Parts: sequence; structure tokens; C-alpha cells
Amino acid sequence: MSLIYKALCAISGGARNAALPLWAHPAGGCGKVLSACFLLALAALGHAQEQAQDARAQLDAAAQRMIAAELKGTAQKEGWKGMTFRVENNLPNSLGKLPACPSDPQLRSSEAPATPSARRRFEANCPGQPGWPVYFTSQPTLYLPAVVAGGEIERGQTLEAGQLKLAPQQIGKSARTYFTRVEDVVGMTARRRIRADQPLTPALLDGALLVRRGQQVKIVASQDGIQASAAGEALANGKQDEVIRVKNLRSQKVIEAKVMESGVVSSLF
Repeated sequence: MSLIYKALCAISGGARNAALPLWAHPAGGCGKVLSACFLLALAALGHAQEQAQDARAQLDAAAQRMIAAELKGTAQKEGWKGMTFRVENNLPNSLGKLPACPSDPQLRSSEAPATPSARRRFEANCPGQPGWPVYFTSQPTLYLPAVVAGGEIERGQTLEAGQLKLAPQQIGKSARTYFTRVEDVVGMTARRRIRADQPLTPALLDGALLVRRGQQVKIVASQDGIQASAAGEALANGKQDEVIRVKNLRSQKVIEAKVMESGVVSSLF
């Protein structure tokens, strides 16, 4: 730096500032020339930093757009309502030396993600520009409103709407099914004790009771194309396709019948 300073002083001492018309009088020293060079160096450094920030911002925005479009399609396919997400991009340090791409970088995923929340690996290209392609990873985190227990639910208890609520849950990398609508869970029974705020999954629940003990039901029978029905009383709880004992209220005869739908059973011959 001292050699550059001396050279600038020698130049300024023997010549007028013809190359720098900001000064009309002979330079009394090297200070003004050095200040001008320092400002030019700062401007160049600022430009380089701006380019690096632009390249980093370009890649971040491109990955955000690509993953957002992908997750939107997944949400529509799966019927997810109210899904939210965030994306963290792990960009390389070499971006500090990378000029910005004149157009939007072209991103290509190295492989299809196994799950919506799996890490993505990208190759970013900017045709004709030095320093490209760039390789980096992106990690999305997904949240989905899911049905959770509003309070403790005992084993064997039938779920009612007042016991349930929706709360955002992070969708993990492993496949796991959540209920996203309260009405899909109402009427099911708990296989085991469920804690307050615990997300409900199919593993925790049994199918809804379609027939309850003591309930009046419709008994239907079909044989040789002839159908008949009679009123009956369920002698046990029953879920879809379960066989329970039912009493025919007209004949008082107890028969076995298969649960077909809510309040309807089919007699077995």
C-alpha cells in the first residue's frame, strides 16, 4: 500500500489533474488522488457484494418458487386444507465470487423426493455464465391442521365433536396419516387412552359404531330375489360388517345379523 501511495504522490506532484477534471488547479499533494482511488475501490467492492447478494437471492427465490408449486400440487392431490410450509436453502459459500445470472437460474432436482418433507438437491444453471452450475440443498418443513384430542379420551370411548379440535402439526419425513376434518373422526372409538392435544391417527381409533346396544334397528332380509324388512332391537354394539345379535320385535326371536350401515342390519340365514 505504501508503494502505491508513493507512486500516486509522484504522479500528482508532476502533473495537473487532466485525467480527473474534478480539480482545475495543480495538486498540492497526493491526498485527493488517493481519496478518489479509495472511493473507486469501495464502489467496486460494493458492486461485487451486490452481485453476490443478487446471485444468492436469485437461487433462494427460484428454489422457493419450485418447491411451493410442487407442494401446492401435493396438497391438492391429498386434499390437504390449510397447509403451510417454510423452506431453508443451504447455499454454498462460493456464491461470494459468483456473478448474478442475467436471467432466472434454471433449477433441476437430482431426484424425486420420497416424501413432501424430504430434502431436495438442486443443480442451478445459468447458460453462458462463468461459475455455474451451482449445487445446493433445500429443506422444506410442512405444517397441516390436524384433528387432535381436546382433552383426555378414555379407551373404548366414542368420540364426539366437542372432544376434538384442529391444531397445526408438522408433517414428518415418514409416512403418517392424520385426520384433517373433525367430522371424519366423530363416532369412532378409542382403541387406547388418548392424551390431551395428541394427534389422532387410524392406529388410535376403531371404526364408528353404526349400531348401539338397545337401539331400534331395521332388519332386512333377501332371498331368491324377495326382500323383506322388520323392526328389531340391537342386543350389542356393532361396527361396519360386524355380526351382532338382534331381537325381532314382532316375533321376539333373537337372530344374528350383519351391520350394513347406521341403524340397518341384514339377517343371516
